[in-house]
Amino acid sequence: MTHFPTPEHERLAREGLAMARRHLPDTSPAVQKAMIALGKIQSDHGKYDAAIATLEEAVRLQAAVSTEPQERASSLYELASAHFYAGHYDQSEPLNQQALALYKQVYGDRHPLVSDCLINLGAIQYERGKYPEAERFYREGIAITEAWFGRDHYQTAANLTMLARVLNR
Repeated sequence: MTHFPTPEHERLAREGLAMARRHLPDTSPAVQKAMIALGKIQSDHGKYDAAIATLEEAVRLQAAVSTEPQERASSLYELASAHFYAGHYDQSEPLNQQALALYKQVYGDRHPLVSDCLINLGAIQYERGKYPEAERFYREGIAITEAWFGRDHYQTAANLTMLARVLNR
């Protein structure tokens, strides 16, 4: 089921973050998770500058404490996505690379989260007009997605569409 964020989602996320901050230090994982949730909602609403500010703060706080690598990777991935959608490809690329390295460290080279980062890196190259580089990232990501989910899965189809776009160029 697809859902679309509403202004109420953002309001509730802000209230949850405020509540967490009233009772816990910013270094608490609960505060950081509330920040990430708010940042994702802001990004889903197209409020990329606000999302970037929220997510950058969460990533900064995570760096100050011992955060699990998969949580840090997820936060970096969300921040990278917000930068991408804001058109900040130079900021998005290293964040995706950091998330990719962490996901590989935690899950190995053949996990769907690794594929997601590769597809994002391909999208950055596509937007820059670097089609051979985009194709390489897309093909690597598709190989992982197809092996994990199968040829007929919607995620495989979505990634194949990305490849088709670059091949069309």
